[in-house]
Amino acid sequence: MALKKVAAKKPVAKKVTTAVKMTDEQKKAAADAKAALVATEKAASEEAKAKVEAEAEKARKTTRDIVAKDVKEINVRFEKAAKLEADADDHRLAAAILLANAEKKLTAVNVNFKAWYEENIKQSWETGRKLLTVGKADDPALALADMRGKNKEANKKLREKAKADKLANGNKPQAAALRLAGEAKKPTETPFTRAEAMLASLDDNVRYAVANAVIEKAGNVAMTQARAKAFNQWANKEPQDHIREQFLIMKAQDKMPLLEELAKSIGAIVTIPGL
Repeated sequence: MALKKVAAKKPVAKKVTTAVKMTDEQKKAAADAKAALVATEKAASEEAKAKVEAEAEKARKTTRDIVAKDVKEINVRFEKAAKLEADADDHRLAAAILLANAEKKLTAVNVNFKAWYEENIKQSWETGRKLLTVGKADDPALALADMRGKNKEANKKLREKAKADKLANGNKPQAAALRLAGEAKKPTETPFTRAEAMLASLDDNVRYAVANAVIEKAGNVAMTQARAKAFNQWANKEPQDHIREQFLIMKAQDKMPLLEELAKSIGAIVTIPGL
């Protein structure tokens, strides 16, 4: 008869949870500790926030101080543009570039440019807004010429309309004369000719800055005629002439290694008599 072995069951340990009852004094101490921790974290957060805001305000103040130096010049440029017919566009262009630079600096530190403009600049915001667009253009001089051309065209149409309205009241001889005068050929005006005229009216420093910006944007470099002439002379020389010139101005200790390297490239060696 086969006997079947029955495995003895292991006793299962029961998990005993003992509840610890806190006294009122312990509860109050725990609550106070939690409140203190929350207060500490809040204070640290507010301190960090205040520090960030202080740094931001410092940056804004520094930027305002920097652009404040341009406020007087911008206002002066606007005044001269209103009084001087010959150089008016020169002053408008300078003001446009200054405004664009100020807007870039102020917006970088979250200063509302329009609010700053209305607080510091005497000219209307509408005028400032248009010149700001000019100053931010890739070619400010061309943008200003284009804007002025559009304004002239709009004013011309208004004058023509006013004359037409006046003539419609019966002044026919005058209407015929004006029609003939209007048929006279006028020089063709293009963005290029306007830009050319604009550049001619600028002072040398502003003209150079505008031209240089346009040239660099096209991936080129501006240089004076004298420098260009010297560069062309250098570029037209034979390679051996360049090597000879550079060799003559080298230090004595640097010449021998170069000679040895050049000789080695043609399978020769350099020897010094007596050595």
